[in-house]
Amino acid sequence: MAFYDDDLPGVRRSSGLFSVFLVSTLVSALVSVAAVFALARTPWFPGAAAASNKGQPTVVPRLLGMSSDEAKEVLKRHSLRLVVEGEVADVDTPPGHIAEQNPLAGSDLPPKSAIRVKMSTGPAMVVVPDLQGKSPESARELLEKAGLRYMPPASPLDGGVVSTTQPSAGSETKQGSAVQIVLGPGDGVLLPSFKGQVLRKVREKLSEMGLKVGKVRLGYSDSEEQGVVLSQQPAEGTTLPKGSTVDFTVND
Repeated sequence: MAFYDDDLPGVRRSSGLFSVFLVSTLVSALVSVAAVFALARTPWFPGAAAASNKGQPTVVPRLLGMSSDEAKEVLKRHSLRLVVEGEVADVDTPPGHIAEQNPLAGSDLPPKSAIRVKMSTGPAMVVVPDLQGKSPESARELLEKAGLRYMPPASPLDGGVVSTTQPSAGSETKQGSAVQIVLGPGDGVLLPSFKGQVLRKVREKLSEMGLKVGKVRLGYSDSEEQGVVLSQQPAEGTTLPKGSTVDFTVND
């Protein structure tokens, strides 16, 4: 005998409840599997997040001006190492602080890479040049070339030349230090450049200026003609008392 839903209404209700139960069970099972899979891929131990990024490049921080201890702490946070390779004179960096670093800040490096640095010894010691007889303009150029600062004379003297300096010529002072010039009467002869001129003509010009030819040495230059001046001592721009001598190197 056949049964119909109208005859057995309880069967329809039981089948509907069973379908809902089956779908719910299946969804719960899928959610559980997904959760287990996610947990399996997630590190559980302390510091695991940092370990999961192991091998990723890190940006090199700026270390210039830091002490070695400060630099080590900074690099530790970036998983990098500090290597001190020596010392270097640096007028802008205090002694015992980093003056140079390699690679530079902003570079990308793998973890545990070394950052090589040089520590500053402070400004280098330089020799004060001899400026006696120089014009103030020439004195300024020579001081700047030596890494020193020009300090103008306390009492400017029109037409005057350098008579002495403070610190004195030949003494050592820190790079970047100021050198005070003192001017004397400008009654000397301002020496021009004789480079490229024939020595015979130079001798005549010096005589007219009240100066004399001193020692003459032979040199060689394939770009100059024989018998012409290659260099002179004192150099151009020096002011000499009348009667002084000028030495020359002449092309052989």
